Formats: sequence, structure tokens, C-alpha cells
Amino acid sequence: MKLSFETIKQISSGYESISLENNLVHFERMKDETINDFTNSDWIREDYEKRSHATCNVVLDFYTNSEFIKIGYKNVKSASSRLFWYIDVLVNNNIIAHHGEEFYSRRSGEFEFKLYETPARVTIYLPCLYKLDIDYIEIDEKSFVKPVQKPIKFLFYGDSITQGYDVRLPSLSYSACKASCIDEKRNYEIT
Repeated sequence: MKLSFETIKQISSGYESISLENNLVHFERMKDETINDFTNSDWIREDYEKRSHATCNVVLDFYTNSEFIKIGYKNVKSASSRLFWYIDVLVNNNIIAHHGEEFYSRRSGEFEFKLYETPARVTIYLPCLYKLDIDYIEIDEKSFVKPVQKPIKFLFYGDSITQGYDVRLPSLSYSACKASCIDEKRNYEIT
């Protein structure tokens, strides 16, 4: 069963806007006016506009009893000068999958992982230095998906370190680590 856009929206956090464009789930982490300021300011470096579209700190976090999860993605685009991009998957707070490339070459793809213990909490961290759109998320036919309630919201304001620049494991970005240290149950939302 493929998750609907509404379900994906309910399990996602860390974005300013989420939309369905050409049947793909599209995330933006900044407001249009902020991106415009980055693009049209005298003091901003030329590549800041590109960087503003990275999916850093966009997280999908949910409970499920599915035995597998398959994720399809498209439109992988560089949002930095780095060549690597990765997606991390945690199950019950343990990293079980690290998917991506050390040298960017694919614009689309899919990956699947099994959950050996169910029900389970699944946390998916999108790339810190690239942008991609979600084509689909698929689970077992009769499985449930329940969003993790996030009673605490964090706003991280900072530099490239705060973004997670040069981190190959998005789940270990500064913001993800800082938030998880503050809330040991990892019930947080990064904005």
C-alpha cells in the first residue's frame, strides 16, 4: 500500500512547506521570501540560493507494524558543492539503513528495508546537502501508520554547521543530535 500525500504530510516535520507537484512530494525548508532574500541580496554568496533548497532536517517519523518499507525518490539535485548525499533510516532509534551516494550520479531511485521487530518506530532523515522529492512510500497492505506526536518544537538558527554541512549521516547533523539530547525520547520537531 502506498501512503497518501496526507499521510506523508502528517508524518513529516522540519519543513516550511510541503506540496504535491507532478505526483511527487516536494519539501521546502524556507519561506519563499527568505529564499528570495538569499537570491537577491548584495552580501549573499551566489550558491546560497541553491543551498536554501536542501532537505536538511526534514524528518519522517512514525509508528508502523509493516514488515517492510519501500521509498521511491526523484529529482535528486545538488544543494551544495559536495558530491555526496545520503538518507538515514532509524528503527526504534537504531540506524538500520544508510542510502545514497558518495559521488552523485543518480537523479532517481528506490530502496527497501525490512523491519524485524514490529510494531516499530521508523525515523527517516532526508539528505542535508541535496534536495529530492518523494515519489512514494510503500508498506504492507494491512499495516498502520501512526505519526509520532512531537510536543516540542525547536528552531535552530545558525550557520553551515547547524545545517549539517559535511555530515554524511543526516541523523547525526548538529540539529538532530542537539534535539535528541534535549528530548531523550526523540519526540521533537525540527523547524
